Amino acid sequence: SKLILGFDMPHWRENAQSGSFFTEHAFQSGWDSSRGQGGALSALTLYLGGRSGTEIGNGEPLQRATEFLPSIEEILPNSTKSFNG
Repeated sequence: SKLILGFDMPHWRENAQSGSFFTEHAFQSGWDSSRGQGGALSALTLYLGGRSGTEIGNGEPLQRATEFLPSIEEILPNSTKSFNG
């Protein structure tokens, strides 16, 4: 499954981070899906597998996205502040 999160800006680029990563969190990987697009807004696509992948459809999308923010924050600091849905 995949989950796309929106941000006010690609804050990870300010720290010379690409926005692409692999992890052992509930999502296995993610990438800056707004790379190469104009405008200030940005997006991260998370790939989920296992239980988190099958359960991603339970509940409201915004609530589910918010559940992953603490883990994203560990990888890409300031994600919570820039998150917009």
